Amino acid sequence: MDKGRYLCSPVRWQPTADRTTIQSPVTSDDLDAYRILQVDPRAEDFILEAAFRAMARRFHPDGETPDPSRMAEINSAYQLVRTP
Repeated sequence: MDKGRYLCSPVRWQPTADRTTIQSPVTSDDLDAYRILQVDPRAEDFILEAAFRAMARRFHPDGETPDPSRMAEINSAYQLVRTP
């Protein structure tokens, strides 16, 4: 077997106790925020921003269907999930 052809050694993965204790970085508040913005939790930043802007256009007090309470909810959701 020519070892030069492999980037790593062909070793089988063995489950360890450490892998079972990893917790998801997405909390229930984040999931609610993604639900409010109507995007997948795995969405890229540019998709989050596009969804926020589309909803902001729609629910802004000067927008198509003005709803200040919905706009406040959308703002808080976007602030929670966006990356600084």
